[in-house]
Amino acid sequence: MVCRVSLAHGGSPRGRPARIGRPDIVRAALHLGLDAVSMQGIAEHLGVTTPALYSHVSGRAEVVELAATELRGRLRTFASAADDWRGWLEDFAALVRRHLATSAATLIDGLRGPELSSRVGIGERGLQLLLAEGLTPTEAGYAVWLVFRVAITAGPAREAPPFAGLVDDTGAVLGPGAAGELPATAAVQRALAEDGPHDTFAFDLAAVLDGIAARVATAGRSR
Repeated sequence: MVCRVSLAHGGSPRGRPARIGRPDIVRAALHLGLDAVSMQGIAEHLGVTTPALYSHVSGRAEVVELAATELRGRLRTFASAADDWRGWLEDFAALVRRHLATSAATLIDGLRGPELSSRVGIGERGLQLLLAEGLTPTEAGYAVWLVFRVAITAGPAREAPPFAGLVDDTGAVLGPGAAGELPATAAVQRALAEDGPHDTFAFDLAAVLDGIAARVATAGRSR
């Protein structure tokens, strides 16, 4: 019986050496993100030595192939319970961010590869809902693609975007006398600094969806 290793943190457990299997390696690779994953990183994450991985896989290339296959399976089985276009797009964005944001560069060719036909239908329900609201086929396609881009560039949910550096740099440039010269900029800088780490995905997605809603409303009035 294989003892599963927690993916919550790295480090070697005490006592007997951790025993792993290929599924553990694949899950670790997906957790770390295929764009930056390495055999050493997987080993550290699982709490084993790097040579221990080679008992199960031939190297990074095979790990990426196995993980990509797993991800494609997750995309194929995507289904949203939402019966409105906004809810569907929110679920779709969450799926893309969760599974593709840290692996997009590695997977982009595979997403266009031989199995493309099995993934084309992932947006069918969302497109149907948007078309039913009066958008043209082109507009519906743009809407789904825009949400995809916002989600895939958002970065992993477990890490806040690198906003801190911008806030610090802006504060250094503004200096103590900036409140009078650039009051709006200073107010925003102070607010961001006080709020702490920022994950702007929810704001970005809401702004995009609000824009789509405005287009839907215009389409409804023109019918």
